Amino acid sequence: MTFKQVKISRFNSSSPAVILVLFILLTIVVRIVPSLYANAGGDFSARATVGFDIVNVSSIPLRRTFIYGDFEQPTPAAYLPPGGDHHYEVEVVIFTDTAGTAIYRSEGTDIEVSFVLSNSAGWKLRNPDIPFYTTKGPIAAIKSSRTLLLISD
Repeated sequence: MTFKQVKISRFNSSSPAVILVLFILLTIVVRIVPSLYANAGGDFSARATVGFDIVNVSSIPLRRTFIYGDFEQPTPAAYLPPGGDHHYEVEVVIFTDTAGTAIYRSEGTDIEVSFVLSNSAGWKLRNPDIPFYTTKGPIAAIKSSRTLLLISD
């Protein structure tokens, strides 16, 4: 008994048509990727942030006197009036802990509020927390949630 191989298709993986299509796709990709890289300002990573809210529920006006760290720009204005709030964004970098520190003071008094806003590297991309906050003078800070700090008198 003899068997005859039956061809269902005339597809040949080394045919000139397949090579031509692959060459055209390669050309398109090579032209697109550098322009994406240039448009991203040389940074081809995804930009991500976590948000934090600082709310002044006290009757004391505060002014930010120090800011440092991985804050997304622009940061809020320096003046935080009674009843006002500031929203900060801390950058998220994969497999890297990021944090920012801010200090607020009341002019002409010894009142001071300082805090650290952070995003811990872990199995989740966004893992926000306010790990440290302190006050001086007749003012208090209350961590209401992982992303909300209330300042009260």
